[in-house]
Amino acid sequence: MNSSVKDLLDIEIRPMMKQLGYRKAGGLFHRQNESFVYTVKFFTPPSATNDTFSICASIFSLDIANVTGYLSNSMNPKDLHGNHYTLYHKDIVDLNGGNSICIKEYDKSLLADFIRKALINLDDFFKSILDIDTLLQCILENGSGHEPFFCNNIIKYSLLTKRWGYAEELIRKEKERRSDWSISTLWVEKHKELCQGDTGHRGFSVSWDSSLLGRRAAAQGVKILSKEWDEHMSKYASTDLLYQENQSWIFENIPNNIEGTLDYKDDSWDFMNTYYYRSGMVAAVSMKVKEILEDMNISKEEYTLIPIRIKDSNTQYYLMLIKSIGHNEINFSNSLYQKIIGDDEYRKFASYSEFSDSTESYTVAFPVLPQKYAKRDLIYIQNGKETYMSARLIKAFREAGIKGIEFKAIGSLRFI
Repeated sequence: MNSSVKDLLDIEIRPMMKQLGYRKAGGLFHRQNESFVYTVKFFTPPSATNDTFSICASIFSLDIANVTGYLSNSMNPKDLHGNHYTLYHKDIVDLNGGNSICIKEYDKSLLADFIRKALINLDDFFKSILDIDTLLQCILENGSGHEPFFCNNIIKYSLLTKRWGYAEELIRKEKERRSDWSISTLWVEKHKELCQGDTGHRGFSVSWDSSLLGRRAAAQGVKILSKEWDEHMSKYASTDLLYQENQSWIFENIPNNIEGTLDYKDDSWDFMNTYYYRSGMVAAVSMKVKEILEDMNISKEEYTLIPIRIKDSNTQYYLMLIKSIGHNEINFSNSLYQKIIGDDEYRKFASYSEFSDSTESYTVAFPVLPQKYAKRDLIYIQNGKETYMSARLIKAFREAGIKGIEFKAIGSLRFI
């Protein structure tokens, strides 16, 4: 944006937004209540000149994000706009058939008055969304304003909250609106199954909560410096297949005196990324995590912890590896596989041999395992999309305030 646009924002628009109850963070205005976060962004479109700007507004539902697993404990509102958290998008400027304004073409006072009226109208629209069902109805009538993935997120919420009729109607309307859009029938069926038979197991990962990251570009991680370790793991665990075949030997022959360093000088995290990634290596964890696993008598048949000395830190960390359940244990006829390239492509395989013979690469996204694994607290599946933790272990982690771990709101794992 050029200086004229910036002046307009600072002198005219910012006071208006403040008067309407918005706060500014990183070029984004936001306001929040118990149910929603409202965001308004003023920006120059990529193809426009510097003296042109657009206004875009979004509603982010805390409940939808929580149910679908995209809400961390303390999400920063400035991260919500324009990404997969946004569930309704509204362009509020519509001049001459477009949604951009070229500041040179308008008198500043008239332009400011126009924007003021537009923002008041937008605020009235936000106030009309009283609850989640009102928002869902609005999306049903107007569309989600985004690519199919965003709509899939809303459909997923509808299925998980057993709004069957709404999900079916939204799918029907989206197919009418978008000739290039389709949703996998298998995907819908699996979510119906899961919400009616939730096991309590959840996928987990290192947190990308912006309140923890601050200005960092990535989550906290541990870089392993010991060449012996990398040579050991690259030889015997560079792929899930190798890891599955060699894991018992790997754990019995771990190199000693492993050394690493933190990506950021912050040793307050309990759960961190590790790299270079090798199969089965889930995270670097603190003594606090180790004590929880031991206090709850988690079977050593499920995991192992390997001490790692962190340079410039006196805090003891461990590399956490989870033993893998092989493909031969998966119930293929009931599991659902997802194409690695092409997120919306799902299919079933009748057997391991059919899976192995496929010319495309798939990962198991909705695994079904034998009932004997239902009591496991930590589950890592060969070529699986996620690693899972039991409900009782998640409860212990949350009560202990483990820093750096996030859980999906509903699992994708079933047992037969």
